[in-house]
Amino acid sequence: MPELSKLMDQIFNPRPVFDRARRKFLQQAAGLVAVIPTANAVLEPRQEAKTAPHGLSASPPDMIPIPEYMVYAPLPDGRLIGVVGETHDGHAVARYSADSGKTFSESARLFPLDLAQGNWSMHNAFLDRDGELQLIYTNDANTVKERRSFYDVHYDIWHVRSSNSRTRWSSPTPVWQGYAGSLLSFAQLRNGRVLLPFTYRTPRTWGNRGEGFNAFAFMGRFSSTAAYSDDDGATWHVSPSELKEPSPQIGDDGGRTYRVGVERWADLDAGSHAVGPLL
Repeated sequence: MPELSKLMDQIFNPRPVFDRARRKFLQQAAGLVAVIPTANAVLEPRQEAKTAPHGLSASPPDMIPIPEYMVYAPLPDGRLIGVVGETHDGHAVARYSADSGKTFSESARLFPLDLAQGNWSMHNAFLDRDGELQLIYTNDANTVKERRSFYDVHYDIWHVRSSNSRTRWSSPTPVWQGYAGSLLSFAQLRNGRVLLPFTYRTPRTWGNRGEGFNAFAFMGRFSSTAAYSDDDGATWHVSPSELKEPSPQIGDDGGRTYRVGVERWADLDAGSHAVGPLL
C-alpha cells in the first residue's frame, strides 16, 4: 500500500515545512495583544463588573497592539524592555516602555549577532540579581535554509548576558546543540544558579521506540532535561537525566514532563543551595 507508506512517512518524518511553520508562528505572534489593566475603563452594555478584593469593581482591560514579537523584562528604573524576537540588520534590538507597555519606543540596537551562523530567535529573558539582563536565543545553524530532514534540523541554544548596567554585552555562549523546543522557563535560583529547563528532539520514532519498557509505549519524539550555570552563563552544564512519559497518541511530540520538572527544580531550591545536577 504505497499511499499508506507515504502517509506514515509524512507523519513520522516531517520535512522542514514543520520548522518553517515554527518561525511563522513566532512572526504571527506579533499580531497578538498585550493586556494592560486600566482604572477608568467603561463597561460595555450587559457586561457585568466582577467583584475585586476589598469590594472594588474590576474593570475590563485595554487591549494594546504589539508592534512585533518581543520578550519582556522589567528594568530597575521601572521601565519595561521588550527584546525583539528577530534580528534587525544583524543586531539584537529592543523597544522600551515607560507606561507599563501602553506605548513603546522605536527599536534600539543592543549588540550584533553573526548571521553567518544561522537565523537567531529570541526566546526568554530575565533581570538577574545584579541588575543585568540574561537572554536565551536559539540558532538554526543554517539547517532550515538547507532544507534538511526533521531529524537533521538544529535549534541550538545560546546565552547572552549584559554588564556595566546593561551597556555592554557578552558574545553569545553555546549552551546546548540539537533541536530544542520553545524555551518557556528561564530563571535564577536563590543560590545564584541560572536554570534553563528545555525539551529536545530525540531519535525516537514509532518504528524505533527503544528497548525494555519503551518498546511497548511511545514516548513521543521529545524529552525534557535542564541546563544550568553557576557563573552567570559563562559556562553551562546539562543534566544527564531525561524526563519523558508515554504519548497519548501516535504522532505526538511528547516533552510534557516540562512542567513537572520545573516544579521539582523549584522544590529543590526551597531552602536549598545544591551545587550538583538538579535532575
